Amino acid sequence: MGISSYVSEQPSTCYLQALTHLKASYIRKETVKALLETIPHLAFVIITIYERYLLQLENRNAFHRIKNAEQRLDVFEKTQPGLSNRVKGKLLASYLNVSPQQLSRIRNC
Repeated sequence: MGISSYVSEQPSTCYLQALTHLKASYIRKETVKALLETIPHLAFVIITIYERYLLQLENRNAFHRIKNAEQRLDVFEKTQPGLSNRVKGKLLASYLNVSPQQLSRIRNC
């Protein structure tokens, strides 16, 4: 899952659990290397993917530095429209680093 796992080719210590239905795919590092040898221009696509990953990481870090829980919920709803209605309140509260009761109060304001 993590970049360090991909680079080191070691099993990841992180695991993901989907909270909504999704389609997922993966590609082995050896396959990527073989494709790059065959299609050198594919490197541009990979760089673009890395850039997007870094931007998401930067945005996630900035999100978690927001002190005000109401502002965190507002940013979450703007960046992930509709998702807050599709996941359990307890999980959303945990992500926002608030109690489920606090999330309920914020939503009712």
